[in-house]
Amino acid sequence: MNRMFASIFALLSAAALSAMADTPAQPAARQALTPEERKANHDRLVMERHGGYVTVRGTPSGSIVVVNAQKRVSPDNFDYTAYAAGKWLRGLIKVVDGEAPTVESAAGMKKRQNADFAVFVVEDKSLPPSLIAVEAQWAILNVGALTVGGANDEVVRIRAKNEFARVMTILCGGFCSQYQAPLMNFIVDIPDLDRCLADPPGDMTARMKGYLDRRGVKPERKVFYRKACQEGWAPAPTNEYQKAIWEETRKLPEKPIQIKFDPKKGR
Repeated sequence: MNRMFASIFALLSAAALSAMADTPAQPAARQALTPEERKANHDRLVMERHGGYVTVRGTPSGSIVVVNAQKRVSPDNFDYTAYAAGKWLRGLIKVVDGEAPTVESAAGMKKRQNADFAVFVVEDKSLPPSLIAVEAQWAILNVGALTVGGANDEVVRIRAKNEFARVMTILCGGFCSQYQAPLMNFIVDIPDLDRCLADPPGDMTARMKGYLDRRGVKPERKVFYRKACQEGWAPAPTNEYQKAIWEETRKLPEKPIQIKFDPKKGR
């Protein structure tokens, strides 16, 4: 009996060892790539398959200038590109120090800044919180009118940041949101700015893009080199991948379509 159990045990052990020997070795776990490595891989694939990117002619163009003429609120609060609705404007907006305009001088001061749109940030107790001249493409944000209710400097800063986002959005074509209670819809009085997150809703982006495009303000736009070749405006190739695409898109087909003349139809 003992010999029978020993034989069975030996057979089971041999089968187990055989199965372990036949099991393929597990591959080593893939090491996670860093963001820089992922970007490098993406750029390499785009170059190999499409020749990389080229900038569309005529982009970027235009500019939007924020002229800071007050000292109560830091100009860091007037960065519209920090919002989701304004990221695409990076490179087109700049903040500079300057003088406070009057209604009569604002257009001329905008022109001297060589800007398509201008927002002047001032502190003047005699002005309302904002003046927006949509057709003239300038606006005035008055920090001095945001101190109602004995607001301290921090509250004024929050109000100024929120009001600036509203002024910029309205000036650049985003007048009203489809959402019920965002920055663009429910502000009725100055204290309403205290309860609002300074982030224009995302549906403003498409409206602003169309409006600013008609006004000559366009962000940089890039397309594949292959697409530029197909459309007929690509620059001369600068590497072997682009040269191959250039030649591929310009060569004549081996068997072009032949259209026979039909005398009955006259064509």
